[in-house]
Amino acid sequence: MVDRMIDVENKLLLWREHRGMSAKELADATGLAAPYISQLDIGKREGSIETFKKIATACRVDIDDIA
Repeated sequence: MVDRMIDVENKLLLWREHRGMSAKELADATGLAAPYISQLDIGKREGSIETFKKIATACRVDIDDIA
């Protein structure tokens, strides 16, 4: 996981996979749409701070771990 983080891989995708969550499961946990999560995963869309707070909570990620 550390190597993947160093390689600047998409952090959202990394944490979601680390928690064993599909895009649908993350969408259900956050109240966001699964296609939107997928677009964030591949960098096609940018999310708001509120969006990423929801995702961090669902993935059990301390905000300091993301920075």
